[in-house]
Amino acid sequence: MDGDGDGNALPDAGAAEFCFNCDVLLVPDVADTGAYGNGFGSDHNETVLTAVFENIGVDFELSVTGYDIDFATEVAVYLNGGLLGHLSAGPADDLNAGDVFSILASQQIPGTNIIEFRTPGYRWGVTNLLLSNHLLVPGIP
Repeated sequence: MDGDGDGNALPDAGAAEFCFNCDVLLVPDVADTGAYGNGFGSDHNETVLTAVFENIGVDFELSVTGYDIDFATEVAVYLNGGLLGHLSAGPADDLNAGDVFSILASQQIPGTNIIEFRTPGYRWGVTNLLLSNHLLVPGIP
């Protein structure tokens, strides 16, 4: 159900309230294919994009594709104010190869966790955001 008209499905009626002060609500194993940034997609995020998710007590991987990332420190990725890393550089005016960040359960806070993509204000963007819970069982690929 698209509760806010942006083309992205909301998981339930309460999700709109949960994401009131954010740009993206991340639901585990549900890709957000919206386009966000400055000069890209929504064009509403000059310097910061905020995404949130709920701690459910498991490790996650955050996958994301960057747009027009010109150098390795252009867009920093933070979890609850702590640096996770940076988006990798890619071709000018195009998507990069994608990045994956580990978010361990021990790095998360109880309740709502905040991921921020921060940049000084260059042309930039992100798309294909996916928070996945990969539970690996020994002996099973």
